[in-house]
Amino acid sequence: LKMNGYIRDWGLDTNKHASFLQDVVQQMISYCLAAIRNKSSTQFAKAHGGKSEIQKTAVTWLGMHAFHAVLSQKPARYSSLLRTLQSFLARPLHRRYSRRFKTLTRQGLAELNPI
Repeated sequence: LKMNGYIRDWGLDTNKHASFLQDVVQQMISYCLAAIRNKSSTQFAKAHGGKSEIQKTAVTWLGMHAFHAVLSQKPARYSSLLRTLQSFLARPLHRRYSRRFKTLTRQGLAELNPI
C-alpha cells in the first residue's frame, strides 16, 4: 500500500509503465530473499541453530502472490501489472505453490481485508 502512495504522488501512469513496475516488484522480492539469507547466515543465527533452506522459487511465488493480492484492490490502476502477475501465478510450474501455501495465503488475505 505504501508503494501505491508513492506511485500516486509521482503521478506515474501505471499502465504505461507496467514493465518498470514489474521490475520493481521483482527487485523487491529479490531483496527480501537476500535479506532472509543474510540474516540466517550471521554468526548469531548459526550459533543458535538458525538456517534458511528456503527456495528462491517459493519466495518469488509468495511475493508475486502478495503483490497481486494487494494491487488487486485497485484493479483499474494496475490492470497491466495485474495481468502480468496473474500469468506468472497461473503457470503450471507455479500451481504447486498455490496448493502448498493455500492456508498461508488464506490467512494473509484474511488479514488484508481490514486494511
